[in-house]
Amino acid sequence: MDNRAGADSETVEATGSLEMASNLATHSTVKMTKKYSRGDGFEVSRKIAGARAESRK
Repeated sequence: MDNRAGADSETVEATGSLEMASNLATHSTVKMTKKYSRGDGFEVSRKIAGARAESRK
């Protein structure tokens, strides 16, 4: 169970997509994936902010 939660978390952090993690984990709902996904999404937010700033240049 812990390995799956880790995979969910890493997938969400790497892709920013709960849907992709849900498909990978074969969860029936994204709500279940969100339950198992750890972290606060800080890394994803930082990447998105950087990409947005870069696109404005």
